Amino acid sequence: MSYQSNPIFEYFTDSDKITCKASGAVTGKTLVKLAPGGADQCPVVTTAAAGDLAYGVAGWDVKDGEKLTVYRRGVLSITAGAALKGGDQVEVGASGKAVKATTGKPVGKVHADATNGADAAVAVNF
Repeated sequence: MSYQSNPIFEYFTDSDKITCKASGAVTGKTLVKLAPGGADQCPVVTTAAAGDLAYGVAGWDVKDGEKLTVYRRGVLSITAGAALKGGDQVEVGASGKAVKATTGKPVGKVHADATNGADAAVAVNF
């Protein structure tokens, strides 16, 4: 019987969501980014700022230090930070809201028109 040396450890495999810890208050249905600290299987996230590289979408509102589920794949409701049209590529806008992509860091495509402040159905795959 042979064994491989230095094998990989799969923290998550083909996962569409992950449990994270909030750094600061996080609002549900907004885009979040990774923050310093945390553990291999429970990273720390904070609300993404405009132009940031997003890690996923917050599943619900949490206070600083609380745990939440971050969704990383699927067609998800993300709060629109501007009027969006079906087919628009979106990126992180102010307060982690989805806005039309301009920086080259798109997070997904909008399925149907959405007004500013409404839920936008966005196909994402982080």
